[in-house]
Amino acid sequence: MSNPFLAIAVAHNGVAQDRNGKERVAFEELIRVLLDAHRVPATLCFYAEGVRWLTRDSPVIDDLKEIGKRGADIVVCRSCMAEAGLLDEMMVGRLGSEDHIEEILRHAEHAMVL
Repeated sequence: MSNPFLAIAVAHNGVAQDRNGKERVAFEELIRVLLDAHRVPATLCFYAEGVRWLTRDSPVIDDLKEIGKRGADIVVCRSCMAEAGLLDEMMVGRLGSEDHIEEILRHAEHAMVL
């Protein structure tokens, strides 16, 4: 079941960019907390460096797939994936535009940008 009021945007290759090299670990922990929660966010948006979390080499790819199965819409910036040369490596989610991601965040009751 998803939480229809929450959208999370992931723009970085981690969380809290000043965590002394532990940014990735913090993001991995956040994803596991979301899995343990009763309700997952309605939408997870990935753009900029955040798109790297959706590739086959991501340590949380299976967790993200499970979050998607539980009802979260995972939206990935097409131009960001293309610019990074990762379109062929995307393992979960659907491609969208930067404008679509901006619209999702604007209309969400609660939005968290990481």
